[in-house]
Amino acid sequence: HMAIIFRTSQSLMGGGVVEVQAPSMYKFSCRAVDGFNVLFIAGLKSCDDSGHGLRLHLNQTLAPGDYAFVAGITNPAFTPSLNLFSVLLIESSGSVKDARVGLEGRRIIQGLYLDPPRLQFSSSQRGTESEVRVMLRVSNKLNPLEALGPLRAVQVAVPDRFTL
Repeated sequence: HMAIIFRTSQSLMGGGVVEVQAPSMYKFSCRAVDGFNVLFIAGLKSCDDSGHGLRLHLNQTLAPGDYAFVAGITNPAFTPSLNLFSVLLIESSGSVKDARVGLEGRRIIQGLYLDPPRLQFSSSQRGTESEVRVMLRVSNKLNPLEALGPLRAVQVAVPDRFTL
């Protein structure tokens, strides 16, 4: 799964698109079974995962504010040499209203076999308290006394105004 969290100071009218661009080696999925969840984006008309990235087609206006969604993703076996991601807000006319481009992706760590993480939350209503559980399952045997190569911990980060 990949969580996409963004803030915009612009309004995107209904009919607009939230587009996530990624290197071609990554494959996004709009299927709920793969982890897709529109956490904090109202008015989703459709989701398109064909091509290099993901497009959320909206039927309602996206007001200035903070937004988040989770997409299913298949990572490549190794880190691409050009590992850059972008998030664009595109008007129905095709012009870019707001964007954040060239975000450096994380390095792929080999040798740690994790099943896709599962997210569970008690509520996805904006402005309400929710209990969130992130479940990671390692599918190979590990020695709890040895570090996993460069991986020594898992960090969970949350957007502004969220507390752990």
